[in-house]
Order: sequence, then C-alpha cells, then structure tokens
Amino acid sequence: MHARTTFIRSALAVAAPLKRIGRRSKWIEERLNLPLSDADHLQIAKVLERDCVNLGDYYHWYLEKELVARGLKKATRERVLAMAKAADKTNYTKLDQLFQDPKGLVLAIPHFGNYILAIVSLFARYGHDRDIGVFYAPPETTNGNAVFDFIYTLCFKNDPASRTRVLHANRAGLAEAMKLLRSGGALFMLPDVCLSPDDAYLVPFLGRTFDAMLGSGSLARRTNSRLVPLMAIRKGNLAFEIRSADPIRGNPGTAPADSQYDDLAADYAATANMFSTYEAWMAGHTYMWQPIREHFVKTAPFPSLDPQGLEKVWPNFLADPRVQASGQAEVIEICAPGGDALSASSPSLATS
Repeated sequence: MHARTTFIRSALAVAAPLKRIGRRSKWIEERLNLPLSDADHLQIAKVLERDCVNLGDYYHWYLEKELVARGLKKATRERVLAMAKAADKTNYTKLDQLFQDPKGLVLAIPHFGNYILAIVSLFARYGHDRDIGVFYAPPETTNGNAVFDFIYTLCFKNDPASRTRVLHANRAGLAEAMKLLRSGGALFMLPDVCLSPDDAYLVPFLGRTFDAMLGSGSLARRTNSRLVPLMAIRKGNLAFEIRSADPIRGNPGTAPADSQYDDLAADYAATANMFSTYEAWMAGHTYMWQPIREHFVKTAPFPSLDPQGLEKVWPNFLADPRVQASGQAEVIEICAPGGDALSASSPSLATS
C-alpha cells in the first residue's frame, strides 16, 4: 500500500475518538485550519441533525481533507497516482461498460468526499484509450480551482500517452467541450457550482432550493451524449467508491409539443433528476459536501404546489392587480351568420 495512504489511515484511526465530540472546540478548529463562525456552526448543526451524526464526525472528515491536501501539495506524480489507486475501492464493471460505448459522455461529479482523487483515478484508468476533458472555471476567476490545474499538470499534461486535457469554462472552452463530446469523448463536469446566478434555475436539493446551472444537461442534449451522475462515496478512512447512475434523459413531455421551451424543460428535468440522485447518495454523509454551509443558510423549502394548494391560491392570483386588465376597452366587431355586425367590449390584454 502507498506509504502516504497508510500514514493518513493510521492517523485517522488514532483520531477516531474525535467523532464523539458534540460541542464546538476552537482549539480543534485551529489545528484543522478550519475557521468557523457562529453562523457557520448554526448551519452545520442543521446538517448534522439531518445526518444523525456529531460535530466530531465533521471534524474528523476535515482532518482527512487536511491530511490529503497536505499530501497532494508535496507529492510527485507517482505518489498522487498511487494515493488515488490505494484509496479507490470501485467495482468498475458498470463504468467500463459505459466507456466501451463510443457515444459521448458527460460525467457529472459534485464536490463531495474525495472527489479530486476520484477524478485522478478515472483519468488514470481511461485517459490512454479515450479523449477526456474536465470542465471548470479558470483559477483566475475561482481561486480554489488552482488545485485542478496543479494536479493535471503534475500527473497528466506531460504524459505523451495521455489523451486528457483541461477545458476552462469560457467561450473557447465551451466550444472545445462540444467538439470533444461530438467526437465521442468524455467530459467531466462539477455541476454543483453556480458560475452565473442570473443564468441558474432553482432545483429542489436537501430540502432547500439550489441555484443550478443547466450546463451538464444542455451539453449532453446538444451533442447527443449520455449524462451520467457520479459521486465519490465514502468507504472508510481515505477510501471511496465511485458510484454511477444510469444515464439520465430529460423529460421532453414537460413543455407543449414544438414549444420553444421544450429543450429548456428537458435540460431542467435532467438537472433536477441528477440532484435528486445526489441527495439520495449523500444520505448520512451530507456534511461531506463542500458547499454545505452556504447551502444550509437557506431556510425555505423548495415550493411544491399540489392540486388542492392550487385551488386555494388561484382566487388570490386572479385578484392580484398585476394580472388585471388595464387601459381602455376596445370594440371588437363580430359578424353574425347573416352578415350583421355585432359589437362586444373586450378589455385590453395589457398588464402592468
């Protein structure tokens, strides 16, 4: 077994009593390089209650993250690949079958668990036989993404046999991503990042609304590729299993036939389906999702309106002045069967 992996697992085993801690410890947070405010702890408490675990479980997970981060910063190419291989407990039968199909693949993996090592493991396994890209915001706009550039340069960029590449989330990167998929390549995306709130759509996630970009679903649809959710599921100390779902398809029947919104409805349905899959997989370990504190600041659940609820709100909707007719009444002439003109007053359809 890889020496660094052995060291981290031994350290985590020794630190197992940490999981029993139920109260905040600023001393531990300082040692973990984990600056948490009072507001952060309020959100974390909601997550821990949902998962039925202690604050110590959260501390223990961050200890693992810190040890892995330190190892990656000082590692050589061989050590990074060996760490990923030693931590990976995946049964690859299903993924191997997916990669044997020549059709394009959009592989959507969220910031959960040891997702970086999982991506490294997948690159190492499939990157010599197929064109593979990973799509994310450039470090110039998102500082945290510098680690992706570092690991890619260290492990894959200078490997002459590797067919992997980084595609940054800009116009040029998007064009390359579509070209890659149309030629039968595989594209990794991290769909739990909202780069542009104005272009996001609300999907239900963990009992709250989440600003989701529809890029993964849209790219899959536009390039006739398969959209496959992935996640690095925890299997013990520094051990993960890459779980994959069946390819997701949008729901073309959501919008009226030939509607200009049909593609949008399909992309939204695919995205909502994807996040529903993530939520089921995260159960009991939600606290390992990287943006968890920001997400649980939200308190309102995703609105759901059943037929009974619609009957209650419909009268109020009709009474709202914003949907009432305004302006002067117009006269509409209607010809009767005999040719005589009939007059009827009709309100203008203009709304405020």
